[in-house]
Amino acid sequence: MTLLQHHVLALSLTAMTTLGLGLIVFLANPKKRLNQIFGLYSLSIAWWAAPEALTVGTNSQAVANAASFITWIGVIFIAPTFLHTVFLSTGATSKTAKAALLGFYLVSGVFLAFHLTRLLTLPPRPVYQIAHVAS
Repeated sequence: MTLLQHHVLALSLTAMTTLGLGLIVFLANPKKRLNQIFGLYSLSIAWWAAPEALTVGTNSQAVANAASFITWIGVIFIAPTFLHTVFLSTGATSKTAKAALLGFYLVSGVFLAFHLTRLLTLPPRPVYQIAHVAS
């Protein structure tokens, strides 16, 4: 198995396990806020990992471009959903914690807007003279 194949396998397993874990936790008690946010956190990781596996594993530049564009949406929301999960788990309810959380989500929203208008991210390009990203 090549290094690229290991990378694609790791990304694929990450996507499947985090999505599965997020669903298990969410479905255990869908009305509990912690379960909802942890489910979104897990979905964000899966949203990053699955298209990233396509980005690095395909030989098609068009597929790599589309998958790379999709993957960044997940990446943008990993940090705020993680922080939100930590705050809910620890019971952090102070005004400072709420303001920090709001700030993180707002920054992520700005990054999402920049990404959707291509002001933040660029399409993948060849690395080390190998097809589009790696091979």
